[in-house]
Amino acid sequence: MSAKYWIKLYHEILYDVKMAKLPDRLWRRLVELFLFAGDYNKEGELPKVSEMAWVLHLGDDEFTKDLDELKALKFLHQKDDKWYVTQFAKRQQAMKPSEYMRRSRQSTEYSLSEEEDTEEVREKIGSNEIKFKLYAKYGVGMNDEHLHDACLEAYNMRKGTFRKSSVQFALMTDEFKRAGVTVTDYLQAIDERDADDRYKGDSPTVYKTWALNLAKKNNK
Repeated sequence: MSAKYWIKLYHEILYDVKMAKLPDRLWRRLVELFLFAGDYNKEGELPKVSEMAWVLHLGDDEFTKDLDELKALKFLHQKDDKWYVTQFAKRQQAMKPSEYMRRSRQSTEYSLSEEEDTEEVREKIGSNEIKFKLYAKYGVGMNDEHLHDACLEAYNMRKGTFRKSSVQFALMTDEFKRAGVTVTDYLQAIDERDADDRYKGDSPTVYKTWALNLAKKNNK
């Protein structure tokens, strides 16, 4: 058994499209497997199938069927006849001091350290105050892992609202990542579409097509 009593469970799974599409049974099973991997404490390796099935009061065949379904979706993988939670070790590793300090600043204010707040950084961000705040909070300027949260905050700051995420918004930002859409593209899409009297921007997702077209144009 592990000396640890907890694992990291990231709130972003609420907006993960693959997770959202799982039936309730597999959603629960995957979280149980996260816990098994944490308790086993071997870089994401899972205990024997028969042992896990016994703990969950399931038959080996029934449990193996769930494992195979999750493997097909790439949540799990096998190596040398052993089961692993994919990327579990990476997700559970200790946070680097620089990342810890950056996230600590996120929870209190939008600011850059003296080392970060340079003329080069300000020139890269530009004069737009919202983009500056987003860069200070997320370190964004290009498409990255924080795109979902950054786009939602960009919308709320630009529109003066307090919108929460939705499955549609998560799907949109997932498409943004594949297409190379940046937060800057999304902000530009909001500004340009709102400036056109033919359109009304009444939700965060109505700017999707505009942002995709901008990214395509800007990436040429």
